[in-house]
Amino acid sequence: MSRYTKNCGRPGRIITVVLCVAALSAGGAQKTFGAPAFGEVFTLRQPDDTHINVRIWGDEFYGVTESLDGYTLVRDPKTQAFCYARLSADGNELLSTGVPVGSTLPAGLNLKQHIRINRASARAKIAAARARFAKGSAEILATLGRGPRLDPPNNGLVKGITLLVDFSDDPGTILPSEVDSYCNQVGYNGNGNNGSIRDYFYDVSDGNLTYTNFVPTAYYRAVHPKTYYEDPLIEYGIRARELIIEALTDLENNDFDFSQYDSNSDGLIDGVNCFYAGYTNNNWAEGLWPHSWTISFSADGVSTYKYQITDMGDSLLLGTFCHENGHMICYWPDLYDYGYESAGVGRFCLMCSSGPGTNPVEPCAYLKYIAGWSTTTVLTTPQAGLTVPSGVNTSYKFEHPLNPNEYYMIENRQRAGRDSSIPDVGLAIWHIDTEGSNGNEQMTHQLHYEATLVQADGNWDLEYRNNYGDSTDLWKDPAYTECRPYTHPNTDWWDGSGSHLSIGSISPSAPTMTFDFDILVDCNSNAVPDSQDISMSTSEDCNSNVVPDECDLRTSFVSQSGDLSPIGYGSPQSYTVVSPPPGLRHVTLYFETFGDFNGPDRSLDVDINGTPVGSVFQTGAVGCPYTLDRDGIVVPCGAFNAAVAGGDAVINMVATSNVDPYACDSYIRMTVRYTAVGASCNGNGIPDDCDIATETSDDCNTNAVPDDCDTTGGGTLLDEDFESGLPTGWSVTGGFQITGQCGAAHSYCGGSLWAYAGDTTTCTYGDYEFRELIAPPVTLGYGLSELRFCSRIETEADWDLGKVRVNDTPVWEDSGGTGVWQQQVVDLRAFAGQTVTITFEFTSDSNTSGWLGWQVDNVYVVSGSPDEDGDGVPDECQAVIPTLSEWGMLAMGLLLIAAGTLVLAQRHTSANTRVN
Repeated sequence: MSRYTKNCGRPGRIITVVLCVAALSAGGAQKTFGAPAFGEVFTLRQPDDTHINVRIWGDEFYGVTESLDGYTLVRDPKTQAFCYARLSADGNELLSTGVPVGSTLPAGLNLKQHIRINRASARAKIAAARARFAKGSAEILATLGRGPRLDPPNNGLVKGITLLVDFSDDPGTILPSEVDSYCNQVGYNGNGNNGSIRDYFYDVSDGNLTYTNFVPTAYYRAVHPKTYYEDPLIEYGIRARELIIEALTDLENNDFDFSQYDSNSDGLIDGVNCFYAGYTNNNWAEGLWPHSWTISFSADGVSTYKYQITDMGDSLLLGTFCHENGHMICYWPDLYDYGYESAGVGRFCLMCSSGPGTNPVEPCAYLKYIAGWSTTTVLTTPQAGLTVPSGVNTSYKFEHPLNPNEYYMIENRQRAGRDSSIPDVGLAIWHIDTEGSNGNEQMTHQLHYEATLVQADGNWDLEYRNNYGDSTDLWKDPAYTECRPYTHPNTDWWDGSGSHLSIGSISPSAPTMTFDFDILVDCNSNAVPDSQDISMSTSEDCNSNVVPDECDLRTSFVSQSGDLSPIGYGSPQSYTVVSPPPGLRHVTLYFETFGDFNGPDRSLDVDINGTPVGSVFQTGAVGCPYTLDRDGIVVPCGAFNAAVAGGDAVINMVATSNVDPYACDSYIRMTVRYTAVGASCNGNGIPDDCDIATETSDDCNTNAVPDDCDTTGGGTLLDEDFESGLPTGWSVTGGFQITGQCGAAHSYCGGSLWAYAGDTTTCTYGDYEFRELIAPPVTLGYGLSELRFCSRIETEADWDLGKVRVNDTPVWEDSGGTGVWQQQVVDLRAFAGQTVTITFEFTSDSNTSGWLGWQVDNVYVVSGSPDEDGDGVPDECQAVIPTLSEWGMLAMGLLLIAAGTLVLAQRHTSANTRVN
């Protein structure tokens, strides 16, 4: 009789085993996961079989290990011993000193505590590690004939498999019956745990998920000693998967029926857990370090997909097991910072720093919502006294009108039950962007968390890693009773536009709390609703559009498509923007795609109403099924306005012939964003249409643009992309050079050559640099004049600077940077009518340490309408002054009038009369 489930009479089974060892890849569509450590103490084995206690921050993809007295450690590549670390000269690597931890530190080493590599290098290592695992996941799904989008088995009766493994050199000490109770027993309290694994998921899902596990009645004894699977010289994950395949094969050899463990009938076993005897003796990203990933094993008509592996120690705790099954059963993302520069969502969610191992905190409202476990009310109509109970999955959601990925959520968190250890109580307000990442703590439009806790005190301690949550993070009376467009923090969307979400009258913290919801349009953030501003005459509304005039000055236009699919050759896509307003500044077309663009011959050509505006995904795209690719095109507003011509904007996207629309579940979506006409282009604080209507500014050519802003009749004074080297009339000093080295070509800004302030042999710059790129002099007209250029800067923040001067006046400065190409726009109206020289200047101080420097490209200066006589009226609108011959004809006409034989209409030549 088998030790496991017997299924008599089954036909012979074919077992398929695939051990996937993923190669390095540039990106990944599947999110990757690991068991995070937040400075916990671990015991590691040295090669001489002694043990050391260390603190670890990290997961299997990146981490830092320190001695208990704070010195950073690395494994020595020669001896394999954990040794004190020093920083490489460029700051990109930790190097071994060769001195094992615990030894007396030689005085000459002059080591510092808590050293870390450069942030950019850390991020690159994380991305590379995660890309490698992502490729392995995609390969497994491909062997199963599946795309990247799978629905998690997170509702109903779900059964996982929990393997028990021990070793000849580390036998199991915890009884299998104890593991079975830990996984499945209702009301389990062993080792101080608050319930079993089954209890945890049943509780936090409000009964929507009953998750139990098969636990064998005996350990599987591994083929090799534990030291074999822990070998740090073997690529991480290989030996762990080998161990799991051994245990699964042993189950199958004992007539185990795997088909019982596919609750949603998708052909995939819902979950594979592996408990191994003893402790983790490995550093992060080595051997048997606890982690979650994918593995391929097929039997009984089903296949494995996700697994998690964890050490048992001397007792079983809920924390890590629940976190990893959050990934495996619910497909939840990590909400901690992979680089550990910030605290993610801290101790407010299972998928970050989840609190006590015996009683991990609840998943946040966002995760419950995407799991389908919550009663979530979408806020649309203003209401007072909305109730929010705690301890049940009730939440509110406020949606972005154009971007379905972005929204706010509100829930009530109290210190009770699963949440007894949370740092604060009250309303939790979450700002969600499903395309974000909790590895991005920058809080910018492009870089921000997937789930942001809007911290009531506005200190952003989580983002700055000041703590993992404190007593002023949640909202409640009396200190934090309103979160509105004008409060700090406010309720803006990530692009800076106002959401108009207004939450007020928040009650004291209690098991059931209340709040008022309103859509407060307060565009000028003066704490007075716009309609009241106008009715009270605290703000003018000169054009009667129920928007205070000062808000008309910030008119922006955003339009986003849905997912258009498939995307590829033979399937051109188009997106129609109905009657967009004229652009006042450059127009950005932003594309996100999951498609077959991984090659130089695969790209997307874009036109607006038949006018070509550029191509995207020419470089840097990875291609499905590994990642979501992003690219953009910047279109001059004049070109956009001419293509649209007052009608609809039909944006056509046509893939090149090698793009296969069926290579994967492909799609594309796009966003159009720009500043629209309606702002005060002349900076006088009056909306342009009011300027014209009240004759504060003239509009001599009746094109709805004040004359002092009009570019009609003006021109492009500079337009240089450096593709032919240093242009005539330009000059450089100090080594600014035209090159294609030290950086990839940039489809967003265009071009393969650029001006570079740095050394192309090292792709960095030295101490006390002074480099200049000087444009030829140009004479600006009147009205709107702009300098536009592309900038890519990566320097020591606040010390090494890229600057732009107009004559001797500084007009732009940047430092630090992310090493990403970005277009910059500088207003030059202050120099109207002047002949100016534009200089790009780069300077550095001492102590430079391997940063790239500054790159400049696509320098473009446009100037407004000429006004040679300086009377404030564009020359194109000036009255025509008669020539000498015309004066003669006029004189003859006057004589004829005097003779009474002919009447001529006198031509009025006042300087203020306009010619139609």
